[in-house]
Amino acid sequence: SPVDIDVADMQHTEVRREWRHIDILVHDPDNKLVCLIENKIYSGEHSNQLERYYNIVRREFPTCRLIPILLSPGGEEPTHEDFIATSYDTIVKVLENVCATYRSVIGPEVSTLITHYITMLRRHIVSDSEIAKLCQKIYRQHQQALDLILEHRPDLQSDIAEYLAMFVERDFSQHQLSFFGTSGKQYFHFHAQEWERLPEALQDAPIEYDDLPLLFQFQNELNQLTLRLCIPSSYIYDPPYPEPICQRLLDTAQTHPEVFRQPDRRIMKRWTWMHRAEFLSAGDYDGADMESLTEKIDSKWQKFLAQDLPKIRAQIDQIDWSGLKFS
Repeated sequence: SPVDIDVADMQHTEVRREWRHIDILVHDPDNKLVCLIENKIYSGEHSNQLERYYNIVRREFPTCRLIPILLSPGGEEPTHEDFIATSYDTIVKVLENVCATYRSVIGPEVSTLITHYITMLRRHIVSDSEIAKLCQKIYRQHQQALDLILEHRPDLQSDIAEYLAMFVERDFSQHQLSFFGTSGKQYFHFHAQEWERLPEALQDAPIEYDDLPLLFQFQNELNQLTLRLCIPSSYIYDPPYPEPICQRLLDTAQTHPEVFRQPDRRIMKRWTWMHRAEFLSAGDYDGADMESLTEKIDSKWQKFLAQDLPKIRAQIDQIDWSGLKFS
């Protein structure tokens, strides 16, 4: 009972973190008590977690009384019937009671530490749960109006996709680039015109294609815009492009970090990245309008055309294609 626990001598109690992937395990051998705490803040239950953890603890401590707890911001109901739902609001109240009742016993340093922890919980977790409940209440009261607002909210992803398409007419001809295609508003592909024909050293190689497997790709996410140089292994080419050529391209990127940033370590099944450049990060979207975003995109794009692109082209042009072995 709670009274038994309150008066129990727990000086030999052991607390384990991430034991067998369990968030917190409290074992009191003297009182034959074990407490399993699964903490869920930013994710829900998955892969039958509670059942697995419950069985693990049962097998490891068969003679102990087991108290399984699911701790979450709002005290969500667990899927396992033996687990006890507990909210962070409850934790805050318990800690406040401990500080008030046992202040003289725990000492000023521990009391101060607990007080700071309570403040952190109230600020970052308990308040978030209360805000979520308030938002749900507001939505139920004004659902029609809020749905209409969401339906007509600005779509920066589409606006950015349209802005990227403008590069084709404005810059591609001048810089000998060819537009390859798009995939919705998320992907925009192009390549250097000289990559549309094989180097002379590969003219007699057993290749079914007339171009090098190289594409620049803008990946336009909801809160990130990235430009990559990629080897489209089996995504574009069917049958797949000969791997020795793909590997030689990747080797070039890996041995020239002054030109190619963050290349993959090995050839991937679909896209293999040789170079990555971030145009917009998540922080750029916070409170931003389209005008400020396009200014940043254009600044990075002009730098790419003037600095990165010539270096990448020159390095690709200097590749030694001799010694390739085709099975």
